[in-house]
Amino acid sequence: ARWREKHKQSNNSKPPSAEDKQDKPMQKQREKHKDKKEEEEESLTLPFASIEFKTSWEKWLKYRKEIKKPITPTMAETQLKNLEGMGEKRAIAMIENTIGKGWQGLREENEQPQSNQPQTPKFRFATA
Repeated sequence: ARWREKHKQSNNSKPPSAEDKQDKPMQKQREKHKDKKEEEEESLTLPFASIEFKTSWEKWLKYRKEIKKPITPTMAETQLKNLEGMGEKRAIAMIENTIGKGWQGLREENEQPQSNQPQTPKFRFATA
């Protein structure tokens, strides 16, 4: 009992366990991977210099991470090229629309997600 009291007073932290020792290399590897990802994201050149577009693009990347479908560097490059071709206002509207609807891919307001279900007619025929 005296040893416990003395040990608690002199050293409040536990000695490192085998799990802690094994976790350190993994932690370094995760940090290295994270740094590499951030570097790749920063290397992309945005097609528009405005703060509005940059904010929308960052929101898009954050949204994709939140739904656990992050944008790969190749996807980002292709999406930015496509957005550049449509103009800044349309690109921002597309990003905002996609996030607002909870879709995974970029779509404009008038586009509907493809579905395997046959579309129902918008009108009915009169029957006698």
